[in-house]
Amino acid sequence: MIIGRLRRINTRPLGAMIAVAGIAFGGAGCSAQTSGSSGLKPITDKLNITTTVPPAADFVEKSRPQSMDYMPVGVVPPARSVKPRTPDQVKALEAEMEGTRKRHDALGGRKPPATAAAKAKPKSPDSKSSDKKTTAPAQPM
Repeated sequence: MIIGRLRRINTRPLGAMIAVAGIAFGGAGCSAQTSGSSGLKPITDKLNITTTVPPAADFVEKSRPQSMDYMPVGVVPPARSVKPRTPDQVKALEAEMEGTRKRHDALGGRKPPATAAAKAKPKSPDSKSSDKKTTAPAQPM
């Protein structure tokens, strides 16, 4: 019964109103704007909800440069003054950081993580039978 009523409702006027509103408000942004105001400014003025941007504080104006020159897209950035580390310097830095991590782990009471060599133990052929997990039979309650 309800489905039959829904089929009889004519939704074309609603769709047309949505389309007209979309065109009207979408096209409002394309119109020429004078002095930075939009087409909605008179409406917001009448509703008393227009906001104005206050001038920046003195310390903000002093901290800003006079011209905001941005690097254009596609321009190569200036050369770096810092030279890359040599492989020996990288290894020394890694050793220093590893020592710091071990000291912090010891202070925190944590065990150090297993190394890659300890994780990759070769399996002997005899260990195949011990790798199988055995389950204990269920005990009656």
